[in-house]
Amino acid sequence: MATRFWNLIRSGASLTVVGGGGYVAYTDYRRYPRMIKAYSEGNILPPFKENHHETVYFPRPGIERRVQAILEPSFSNSYYLITGEVGSGKSRTIVEVVRELRRTNGRRKHGAPIYVSAQQGRSFPDCLAATVNFRFDEHISFSYFLDCMLKIRPLPRRDEPHKLERVLDGIEESAFAYSKQYGRPVVIVVDGVDCLAGNMPDAIDKLLEKAKLWADTNTVKMVFVSNSEFVDRRMRKCPSCWSRAAAPIHIGDLTDGEATSFLQRDKHLESLAGEADLASCMADSYARKTVGLVGGRINQLIAVKSAWLGGASFEETACELRQKEREKFLDVFRRPSAWKVIEVLRNAPDKRILLSRLIEKTNTNDVDLLMANDIIRCVRDSCGLSVALDSRLTEHIIEELFRCNILLKSS
Repeated sequence: MATRFWNLIRSGASLTVVGGGGYVAYTDYRRYPRMIKAYSEGNILPPFKENHHETVYFPRPGIERRVQAILEPSFSNSYYLITGEVGSGKSRTIVEVVRELRRTNGRRKHGAPIYVSAQQGRSFPDCLAATVNFRFDEHISFSYFLDCMLKIRPLPRRDEPHKLERVLDGIEESAFAYSKQYGRPVVIVVDGVDCLAGNMPDAIDKLLEKAKLWADTNTVKMVFVSNSEFVDRRMRKCPSCWSRAAAPIHIGDLTDGEATSFLQRDKHLESLAGEADLASCMADSYARKTVGLVGGRINQLIAVKSAWLGGASFEETACELRQKEREKFLDVFRRPSAWKVIEVLRNAPDKRILLSRLIEKTNTNDVDLLMANDIIRCVRDSCGLSVALDSRLTEHIIEELFRCNILLKSS
């Protein structure tokens, strides 16, 4: 405690001591220069900052250009939402674009994105504060301060909603100074917004309010990354905030051709990027069988490639993937009415139907249950908001379950 206290004083903090039941407070007056430096260079915390043991990134130039266009520090009077199914590679694509912008714009201090994941670190406010170089002021009673100095008790922990407000206020003040000085907005990417919906429900509302205000004033460009339709619906509940949202960008699965190329690359990990590992080149027939099973869902392709490198047969890996996919249907078995939703979607042309029409034929609760279990997903197309089955593997399991049901009825 004493070491931390004196380090704060040396770094430019101001100390005020009031006796007789007063308080000790230290305020960091060098905070804003550090935050402005982060906005100029961009920032991303470990383990996302650099990781040489992750799977080699598979470029998708078309999507990368769209993502880079919104992550550039340019005025837009909007905030953004990037969506995609779980395992579709949206986080990795965004991280790679952020890394590239930090290598180009950031090195020249021309402004680069701040990337923060809601699933990272001890808490979202702490992680957001660390990413923008914000340090919390401390305000504690004098007697409590003495106890902490003597190591009788630890420092008090502030509640998370209050900490989030302090960080957002700090960003607002420093971003205004930054945009006034450099003539460009701050770009902040918040990934994993779905996690906040469960851990800090009010945090989404606070972030949306700030995103709308910052879009109005063109000081901060907020980018939210989500894989849940529920988060999208929650954002739409505030019409005034949603009015500043740009058209959502969707990152979907790889095409069959891209998925086959992904599996047949001669490198699997970043640590092998400098050398060709010919032993990791998957045969064309094996790759095509894999794509026929799972389609272009990247996390499933990685699972198959890793198992194949470990010596597992296709049948063993396919069995494990099928079993994991069946577990998503446990809640559906407990609610038979949800099967009607699946049956309507299964019989629809191209296994796709408008969300409004699906709810009209079934009910909202069953549709929500299937979305929450990643069995169906929303897709934006020219007709509006449609619903489709989550993945090709999901389609296979549904067909398997329907065949089993027919056999049981016939017996």
